[in-house]
Order: sequence, then C-alpha cells, then structure tokens
Amino acid sequence: MKQKSPAAKPLRNLLPYLKPYRLQLSLGPLFKLIEAIIELLIPLIMARMIDIGVAGQDQHYLWSHGLLLLGLVVIGLLFSLCCQYMASVASQGVGTRLRTAVYEQILRLPKAQLQTIGSASLINRITGDINQIQLAVAMTIRLLSRAPFLAIGGMIMSFIIEPRLAVILLLTVPVAALLLYLIMRATVRVFKLAQRQTDKVVTLIRDNISGARVIRSLAKEPHEQAYFGANNDKLNHFLTRAGQISSLMNPLTSLLFNGGIVFVIWQSGALVDTGQLHQGDVLALANYLGQIVLAMMVVANLVILFPRAYASSGRVTEVLNLQPDSGSADQGNALKPATPVPAGLAFNQVSLTYPANREPSLTQISFRLRPGEQLGVIGATGSGKSTLIAALLREYALSQGDITINGLSIRQAPVAAWHRQIAWVPQKAVLFSGSLRSNLLWGLPPDVQPDETAIWSVLQDAQAADFVRLLPGGLDAAVERGGQNFSGGQRQRLTIARALLKQASIYVFDDSSSALDYATDLALRRAVRRRTRQACVIIISQRVYQVRDTEQILVLENGRMAGLGTHQTLLQHCPLYQDIARSQEAAAQ
Repeated sequence: MKQKSPAAKPLRNLLPYLKPYRLQLSLGPLFKLIEAIIELLIPLIMARMIDIGVAGQDQHYLWSHGLLLLGLVVIGLLFSLCCQYMASVASQGVGTRLRTAVYEQILRLPKAQLQTIGSASLINRITGDINQIQLAVAMTIRLLSRAPFLAIGGMIMSFIIEPRLAVILLLTVPVAALLLYLIMRATVRVFKLAQRQTDKVVTLIRDNISGARVIRSLAKEPHEQAYFGANNDKLNHFLTRAGQISSLMNPLTSLLFNGGIVFVIWQSGALVDTGQLHQGDVLALANYLGQIVLAMMVVANLVILFPRAYASSGRVTEVLNLQPDSGSADQGNALKPATPVPAGLAFNQVSLTYPANREPSLTQISFRLRPGEQLGVIGATGSGKSTLIAALLREYALSQGDITINGLSIRQAPVAAWHRQIAWVPQKAVLFSGSLRSNLLWGLPPDVQPDETAIWSVLQDAQAADFVRLLPGGLDAAVERGGQNFSGGQRQRLTIARALLKQASIYVFDDSSSALDYATDLALRRAVRRRTRQACVIIISQRVYQVRDTEQILVLENGRMAGLGTHQTLLQHCPLYQDIARSQEAAAQ
C-alpha cells in the first residue's frame, strides 16, 4: 500500500504551530458557543413578551424581560469580544511562527532544493499561503463552533415550538450538506491549480522587471506581452472557475432554506387560526429559521475559505518537510578529526553533477592548500570555476570525492560549522539595506563586535577607507536595497572588507575585483596577502595578472583539471594556460 507523504497531511503537520495557542483555541470557541446560546434564548424570551406581556398588557412583565434581553445582549457582546481577541492572538501567532519556520527552513536548505520550488513560489508561500492559514485559524475560532451550534440549536428550538413545521426544514439539511461537500471538493482542486499558476505569473513578472533593459534592447516587448498575457489569462481562467463554483453556494443554500421558511410560515398561519400556535411562537419560529439560514450561509462561506487554506497548508508544509542533505543539520561545533592531519584546505578527487544534468560539471578535482598559501583558479566561461565554489560552499552535494578543512570532512561537518570557516566574496557584490556598519558586521557572530580601529583597518586594506570617510555618517551611512547608492567598484570593495573582517580559515574571492582599476586591484591584492597570512585563499579570475603570484594556479577546462602549478610551470607545460596568457598579452598591447 502506497504511503502518503508528509505534505499530504498538512493539517497534522501544522499541529506543532497550533499547540502554543491551546488556550485560545479552546476558550475562543467556548465563548462563541455561549454567545450562540444567548442568541437562541432571545427569540424565546421575545415570544413570551408578545404572548404574555403584549397580549395581557402587563407592563411589569415587558420591562423585566426587556431588561433581561438587554443584559443578555451585553453578556453576549462581552463573550464575543473575548472570542475575537483570542482569535486574533491565535491566528497572528500561528502566522508569525509559520513565517519564521519557513524562513529559517529556506536559509537551511541547499541551493539545489530551493531551485526545485523556485523563489517566486517560496515568496507566495511565505506571504499569501500563510495569510490564508491565518484567516482559516481566525474563522475556525470565531465561526466554526458558532454556526453549526446555531443551526442545530435553532432546529431543536423549532421542534420544541412546533415539530410538524420543523421537520420540513430538517429535510433540507442533508441536501445542503451534500451540496457543501461537492462544492468543497471541486474548489480544492481548482485552487491548487490556481496557486501553481500564480507562482508562474509571479516568476514572469520578476524576470521581466529584472530583464526589462534586455527585452527593450531586443525589441521583444510584443513577444513577452503575449506570453505573459497567455499565462495571466490561464490564471484568470482558474480563478474565475473557482469563483463560479463558489458562487453557487450562497444562492443554492439560500434558495433551499428560504423555500423551506416560506413553506413553514405559510403553514403556521393555519395553525394560528385554529389556536394550535401562538403569535409569539410564529415570531420565534421565524427568528430561529432565520438563524438557521444565516448559520448555513456562514458555513457556505467557510466552505469557500477552507479549501483555499487546505491547499495553502499543503504548500507550506511541503517546504517545512523538505529534508536537507545529511550534513546540513547544525549540530553545534565542528567535529574533530580522529587522527592528526595537516591544516589547510584539500580537494580529493571531487566531482559534482547538477541535479538537472546527466554529465558531471566538475570531474576529479584534487589540490591541497596549506595556511598562508593562495590558489588561483582560471579558465574560460563555463569551465567549472563557479561550480568549484558551489562545491566548497555546499550549495550542491558532491557526486564523488571529499573536501576537508583542517582535516574536517565536508560529509561530516554541520553546515553552520563549515560555513563559519569560510569567507566568500561573490562575483556580484551584494549589500543589504541598513547601515554600512551593519553590512560590514554581517558575517560575524552576535557576540563578536570589533572596535572602530579594526573596522577602519579592514576598510583600509580593502581600499575602501577613502570613500567611506567622505560619506555622510561614515560607518553609519545608509545603504539602500542592494547597495544601489554605491558604484560597482565601491560595492566590491565593501564586500571584500566584510569578508576580511570575518577572520576565516578559508577566503574565496570569486572574480570580486572586476570593477577595479589595475592600481587599486594591485594594492588590494597586496593588502589581502598581508592580512591572510594564516589562512588559505582562493582567487578566481579570468585575468592572468591577478593569479600569477599565487603559490598554485588551477586551470580548468570543461570541469576538468587542464593544469596545476605555478605561473612559470604552467607557461612551460600547459597549452591552455599558454593560450590564455598570450591572448591577454595581445589584447593589452
């Protein structure tokens, strides 16, 4: 028998996030239930006021029962307000916990797993889907217990007043229940399709915004507009279809129950004429029937809401139930090697195949770096330079081989412990909105706060101190989203300063000085050499002059080692390196 995946049981997977709000989830519906009991008593009291107080012109009876009604209304209001408060606390709390859990899970998962879902879908799940779950929790506390109780209670009270009339209305309940089930089943399926299509539309919007200049330069606006329009029309079709199915609920249930009410009131007239039913009982019966109709309308609206929330909970728990690779759990400090091993970084026959590919993108890569040594990595576009860094950063699991830092295997170390030993400067300089100081301290533990002298020393080595001093506010200058208020070269130097401040065992500079002029780049490389004397350094570049002074140079071609050695050795024995060097010398002349 095929077992269901954890994502197939979304409600069960949400229980840990609901448990902290057991009190609200218990008392909230109870308070709403008390309010519903009061609502059921009010028509009965009004009927007695008409049959006894009005018919007998008993002013004392009218005043006493009028005050009783007022007291019941006030008590019901208080219980309702308490329920609303508890519903708000529980729903917002569950939403907050879910968003935090999903966000933390996204940060834990390796790049390969995140790509299978897509960033647009992740954004939709952490916003729209969790909002749907919040709304469902709130409505469950506020209405789920009240509406059925009003419907059942109203039916019981109708039987107490006049069983012959109430039985007519009772016959409509099974028909309404079947109607609710069929509509809920249909809307769940359509809403799942709509949510998947929403992810695709959001992806298209994001891609078109980020690539707007390219689209305009290639005159592809009509093509992109047509493609987006087709996908948007498909989303519109799903949402319209869901709306059409849901829109049947209110008119059908209203027609069903109001038809029953009309028949009941018509029949009650004859009973009043014969004295078998009092006038006040007719008013009470009409009120109870109205409460039943309103309760069923609320249930109908919940039927529209809960399928969407159920589909959303499945999408959220799918992310929460993703299992990172075996070494990704943070188990605290890094494990110590069993036997003494040389310090430094070692690649041992490393191969890596991307999940969507059949052929490896990195094959049998081996080298060793001791503390204080630098490795230059060079090769043509697509040769595997970025894949080499992806393997070191554990963005993808290794297909073969092993990587060790100070003897600790990548297959044994927790991800957090592994990453604490690496400082990486990516090709695209990334800054975060906030202050310059917060960006520089981004990679440090909360308990490590370097003083101003240490920060300015790092900025000086990164060739960034001069322009930072000119900023209004200095280290506290504002940084816009993505660092858009800085030039490309300034962003690169600031990200290099952020990495140097970390004091890691391994430094990786992934073509991180491409926007700098030769003089600045030379000063930067000399400063980096001085500051990283006790660490291993990997410099990835397409320029020979940036790697020629490193202790080793790794030449890559189609994911394989085309050469490994010093600059002079490679000039003598590596044809590919010779071609790269000659082409760059010719371009410089």
